[in-house]
Amino acid sequence: MKGPKVEDWAEVQQEFMNERKSTGRLVTFESHWRDFEKAFKNTFMDIGEGVKAENNLKSLNKSLKMTSGNIDSYIATFMKLLKMAGYEETKHGSLELFKKGLPTGLNI
Repeated sequence: MKGPKVEDWAEVQQEFMNERKSTGRLVTFESHWRDFEKAFKNTFMDIGEGVKAENNLKSLNKSLKMTSGNIDSYIATFMKLLKMAGYEETKHGSLELFKKGLPTGLNI
């Protein structure tokens, strides 16, 4: 990735890292890299990805229906879309969305 916006962002990150180093924190600390990764994702993430995931959750299309009794696959797919859409498991009506993808016998 190159360009003025990327260079500006990288410069800010370098300043942040230098500031942390000047306070005695080593660059190799795991928390530093978590902060860097979070800053990167917040800056360069594909906002369309979250919107698509939210649309999939709300429309409950075929890709989000439990099929062939495979509850593990359904749960894994649902949780992935939930996270991508920025939903929390206990908020935004997540349980209701989850239940809509279950077969009638399991949806109580």
